[in-house]
Amino acid sequence: MIRGCSSGTKRAFSSRAALACLTLSLVLPAHLALADSTPTWRRAPEGTFQLVELALARGVEERKPVQVAGEGAAIAADGARLYAYLHLFNKGASRSLKVIWRRGEKVHHQASVSVGRSPSWRTWAFIDARPSLRGSWSVTILDSDGKELASRAFQIE
Repeated sequence: MIRGCSSGTKRAFSSRAALACLTLSLVLPAHLALADSTPTWRRAPEGTFQLVELALARGVEERKPVQVAGEGAAIAADGARLYAYLHLFNKGASRSLKVIWRRGEKVHHQASVSVGRSPSWRTWAFIDARPSLRGSWSVTILDSDGKELASRAFQIE
């Protein structure tokens, strides 16, 4: 027999009840974390749009960035892909964003990415970090009106 499940409980529990209590104590906090994000979607005014995260990464697995590089990071010129990973909140109509890759001040590549209506939309664009592309770089995200949402600087070495 195990005593108590929560503070103030003084009665005895069977091992089955104790297991259920332990399971609830492990699962409930995760459930509450999800519940905390749901009202944000419900309370957000219609049309709310936010870039939650821009990450530079060497890969994307299961819609998450891997091998994330910090601001100003040195990226190896090894021919592997470098991703601009975007995590967005969109409680409005679908829209398109531009991802602009600059080497110095010159636009090297630009891509359009679509963003659907979602509290957690993830998308990405990439370039190949080839040896011929060594130098100072930046990636900039623009909305459909040309307004800058975010930018990250990095080096390909």
